[in-house]
Amino acid sequence: MPSSFKLIEDVLNGTVWRWGPINLDPLTHTLKFGPEGRITGYSHPNEHSWKIIDDVLHIYSISGELMWRFDNVYEGKYEVTLISGACGDPDWGAFFGLSTKISDIKSIVSSYSKENIEKLLSNAQGDQEKKKIEGIRLVIWDLDDTFWSGTLSEGEISTIDRNVNIVKTLNDRGIVNAICSRNTFEDVKEKLESLGLWGEFVFPRIAWGAKGPLIQDIVEKIQLRPETILFVDDNVTNLNEAKHFVPAINIAEPDVLESLLDDPRFKGKPDPDRSRLQRYQVLESKHNDMAASGGDNEDFLRKSNIRVSFHSDIEEEFTRIHDLVNRTNQLNFTKNRWPEDVEEARLQFRKELDADFDTDVGYVKVADAYGNYGICGFYLSRKKEFLHFLFSCRTMNMGVEQFVWHKLGERYVPIQGKVGASLEAPVVDWISVVDAEIS
Repeated sequence: MPSSFKLIEDVLNGTVWRWGPINLDPLTHTLKFGPEGRITGYSHPNEHSWKIIDDVLHIYSISGELMWRFDNVYEGKYEVTLISGACGDPDWGAFFGLSTKISDIKSIVSSYSKENIEKLLSNAQGDQEKKKIEGIRLVIWDLDDTFWSGTLSEGEISTIDRNVNIVKTLNDRGIVNAICSRNTFEDVKEKLESLGLWGEFVFPRIAWGAKGPLIQDIVEKIQLRPETILFVDDNVTNLNEAKHFVPAINIAEPDVLESLLDDPRFKGKPDPDRSRLQRYQVLESKHNDMAASGGDNEDFLRKSNIRVSFHSDIEEEFTRIHDLVNRTNQLNFTKNRWPEDVEEARLQFRKELDADFDTDVGYVKVADAYGNYGICGFYLSRKKEFLHFLFSCRTMNMGVEQFVWHKLGERYVPIQGKVGASLEAPVVDWISVVDAEIS
């Protein structure tokens, strides 16, 4: 559940809710959550009883079938809306919402006794301490009436200086920007080029079709976890559609932009050379070339001249390796982390290295026809079993992890959690080993 809103029975019991399809006329303005799990103020066989499970509202039919599960919550300036797809018929594709005034919720919370307020605040603080803030690494922008004022296809638009500054500042912080806009591609490119902004964006998805599949395509191609992506659009239907196709993505209306650069999730890391933007531009170029080659990934990889080199000077490159160990998820097979403090992590690494005489450790650099990617992999094994075996998502779908595993003798990898690739893949014969060529 995003934002500060947390479901508590007092809130549900004490407020009146508007209920109906998103962006259509509501079916009722008087739905209430009555005692003993019954819905009152509105009568329908599909909305009969309710229950909160793990802070998620569930609504059941009169026969006890789960009809709605409100695992998406959107907070606007004046209202909070709980959103659900149709659980009984997922193919229906309909989204319904429960809305109520934020002022009503606040009035209920303010009426708590001092003891209850302190308990509520204590619980909220505990939840925050348990939940580490997830940094945003990509912002996907709608254009019309979001990034700029007006609709491009209907005439001239006006740029919003604040948003131009946000995009440039995020790129300087290592947070990249993409586009998902319902427009004509050539018109948007021409407009952004005239403004000197086309190069500020990667993976533009500009077409007249539905936005959900376009958002999903960006997420798949850019190889970032949805939890680290924000989609901004002035149309709530588009936001809900994005959530349907990519449930873990963050969504927001344009009012989030007013204070976005001060939000700790957008702190990023100083990147004055814009190296992250350049890396994703390279990735975009590779995807475009692969599409132009007919989508044959293996044929494309064979033409890409992929090269790897193996290195053992871990201490000299420890800062980058430390970041790789603690930040890599999709291709981190063992998921063993080090302390966040670099010097504590260095001590932990030395203990791991000295724990057994039969220890092998190294890092891997990668390059191809599109450029050098630097340090992209790290491994540490003891007695033919890996304690660390991980690779940057920069190498996703290149076959590097399979190639390195085979090159190191296919030692045992105790895989933990979900991993974005399988080591049991066909033999990778399109990668070569070089010495010190990769800088």
